[in-house]
Amino acid sequence: MELTAGSLLSRRCQHRPSGSSAGGIADDTKCGHWSNSSAQCWNDFISGGRPGEVPALAIGLITGGGVLALGGVGCLVGAWATGVQAGSAELAFSQYGGLLDRGHALDRAGMALTVTGGALVVGGAISWALLAPS
Repeated sequence: MELTAGSLLSRRCQHRPSGSSAGGIADDTKCGHWSNSSAQCWNDFISGGRPGEVPALAIGLITGGGVLALGGVGCLVGAWATGVQAGSAELAFSQYGGLLDRGHALDRAGMALTVTGGALVVGGAISWALLAPS
């Protein structure tokens, strides 16, 4: 496909219309739907379009969930490091309250981000299994 300024603004959809194969022979014609976005067609965009292609929705969910989970692990490591620092002998009593609050906040944020990220990764894997064209 040749890329021009016009082809980036509106491209012909890549999915086949219903009843496009007659007599068991696949018809390679396009459906005639014009899309004004960079995605070929909403159905192709969600389901991946061609066999062996990963659905875009699954890629987004797995990537976003992985980033959130990594951020959550980073917060949990920060909470652990704060707990180690709070247990040191040279810590003044006046500093202990601030460290305790920081540790609790990092722990809560880490748990929330890790659980949310894990749920998004699982959702991406399920959407990949359900939407991937065969």
